[in-house]
Amino acid sequence: MKAQMWEIAGYTDKGPVKETNQDSFLFRTACSARGWAAILGVADGISGLGRGETASRKMMENLLNWWEDNVLRSQTERRAWPRTLEAMLLETNRELIRWGRENGVQTGTTASILLLENGNYHILHVGDSRIYLAPGRGRKGLELLTEDQVKPVRREQGGRIYYKNVLTDCVGYREKFAIFQREGKVKKNDVYLVCSDGAYKKLKEDELEKHLRAQEDPVQDILEKIGHTAREYKENDNITMAAVRITGGVRINGRSQDTIGG
Repeated sequence: MKAQMWEIAGYTDKGPVKETNQDSFLFRTACSARGWAAILGVADGISGLGRGETASRKMMENLLNWWEDNVLRSQTERRAWPRTLEAMLLETNRELIRWGRENGVQTGTTASILLLENGNYHILHVGDSRIYLAPGRGRKGLELLTEDQVKPVRREQGGRIYYKNVLTDCVGYREKFAIFQREGKVKKNDVYLVCSDGAYKKLKEDELEKHLRAQEDPVQDILEKIGHTAREYKENDNITMAAVRITGGVRINGRSQDTIGG
């Protein structure tokens, strides 16, 4: 079977205000005669709770363990990967709740995971980080592939009433939470972006699309330009992204390509 090719990269920036980077991210790729696979994940620790950086890091550590067990060591069939990813999210939620009780804090994190395998994509998502698709040449538009799990809450400050979006679901805060899932087909020249909210809050959708559709730019450069633009717009939050472009050749920034076991 001919392996799908990709260009993949990641980016994170603590920013000028926050003392810690509460975001974590992961990207890995693998291929063999049986096919190809890639995983991209971003977790944004909830700043309004305690130890968000611990929650996001645990989320990505468990995602890496899932990748090594299910993909590299081939402990499950490909068709079962989305199901085992969901089980991993549920177990991470239980682990973080236990850790919070033991340490006297409440914590939580978003989780946006993009799994690519043999021409298909699978998304598992909790919170308000996002996954975007910028289709390849000849196909216009920027598509938001996830749904923000938020609700507007009425606030008042200085006699002014305004509404602020508040998370309805995250990993690690309570026993029950919703996992958004979606799947579809991967096409050549598609660009997928997984990002924390710091990457998109200040940018208009057409600006984000313009960056992602710059086919001549390396993916690493695209992420750096998005991060720079957000900072120019006075975004002070942590900014974290992972992105992949489906191509005809391989270029992997910052990671070695894994080999699927078995």
